[in-house]
Amino acid sequence: MVLALLLVAVSAVAQQGLGTLRQARVEESKKQAVLAAEAAAVDAMEQLVSDPTFEGPVAEVEMDIGATYSATILNNTTAGGGTQFASNGAEVPEGCAYILAQGEMGTIRRQVGVLVTRGSASALGIAVGVGGLVDMSGSKRIAGTIKANGDIDLSGSTRIEPLDSSGQLLSSKAISVSGSTRIDDTQDVLARNGVSGNIRGAYEINGSDTSVSTEPFINDYRTTNSLLSGEKGSVLPNPDPTVLLAGAIIYDDDGDPLTTQGPASPDDLNLGGQVHYFPYGLDFSGSSTITGPGTVVVGGGYPMNFSGSSRIAQVNLVAIRGSYNGFPNTPSNDASISLSGSSRITGLVYAHDGVDVSGSFRLEGLVIAYDSVTGNFTTSGSTRIELDSTVLADIPGFEPWADGFGGTGGIPAGSASFGVVSWERL
Repeated sequence: MVLALLLVAVSAVAQQGLGTLRQARVEESKKQAVLAAEAAAVDAMEQLVSDPTFEGPVAEVEMDIGATYSATILNNTTAGGGTQFASNGAEVPEGCAYILAQGEMGTIRRQVGVLVTRGSASALGIAVGVGGLVDMSGSKRIAGTIKANGDIDLSGSTRIEPLDSSGQLLSSKAISVSGSTRIDDTQDVLARNGVSGNIRGAYEINGSDTSVSTEPFINDYRTTNSLLSGEKGSVLPNPDPTVLLAGAIIYDDDGDPLTTQGPASPDDLNLGGQVHYFPYGLDFSGSSTITGPGTVVVGGGYPMNFSGSSRIAQVNLVAIRGSYNGFPNTPSNDASISLSGSSRITGLVYAHDGVDVSGSFRLEGLVIAYDSVTGNFTTSGSTRIELDSTVLADIPGFEPWADGFGGTGGIPAGSASFGVVSWERL
């Protein structure tokens, strides 16, 4: 009787263990199938970039992990096509193309539906792009990828979610996290010099990565979005100042570019769809509002400072180095943006040097801190960032990046650009 009871107990434990193992394998297969389907969608987009008229099936591909993927494209980008419907019933408006991508891993099948359109939506996919280091504390929720040439240090509560399949944590040096850190199960945490701290989720966590994902941004102040022979990775956006400031409204009290007036402190601004240039810096204090659309630029290596409560709607903030329109450069090269208090912004926050945020920060757009030495992004307090890289399309001087991330050796390469309207896991 004792032996019989032991056999029953062992059998029950074995069955439970096998069931758990099977469930783990099923979950792994589900992840692999989703990733395969998203790889198919990217493959299909590359077909459209190379040939904007492409329509029909994308050949099935067998991946190294054992999964397979395939896709079909319903191309409705030509005028006069009216609204069409994909095989799964998805509505495809005129001017758009629909990609129905499928990934299979064993018996598990997953699909992804992507609606794209011809246009200037960029392929950067990065909510925070930094030439220096990232140091973020407090509560953070990021929709999109964070990538830095330097170290990434996250403390406090952190959640990174994918937006249009982009929600990674990437460093060309090291990543360190403390507190609660959650990454989506389909996204990667990759660094070249180590990953430390407790990270929940993530598909792959690799502290010795050598892939193109962790290749440093090219940020040598070139204003062309093209790779030279032998270069890898992507060129961090850097505007052409002559294009950016052509026709700009210039704020200089005496009209003499050789005499410094000090940082301007204007009343609330209504930009009226134009570029407003402050050659000697800009200071906003107390409660302030900038009404867009439009772009505010400080030049000459001077800073842009906001203190107090700031509501900045459909406005791009740009701080650049260099001497333009006859205005001198400052020796300190402090082309930085500082926001303290409560700030809500829709648009691009771009500085050749650092971006420093304290207090509550809400951004729908893109953050870029450019320089390898001084281009750091630091935050404290509550931070919410949602990627919208299409903001580059509205700013003069950023055209090479607004039209895609191609160029010699670039990814993707081709003659056309496509922006993602929606990306849905089915």
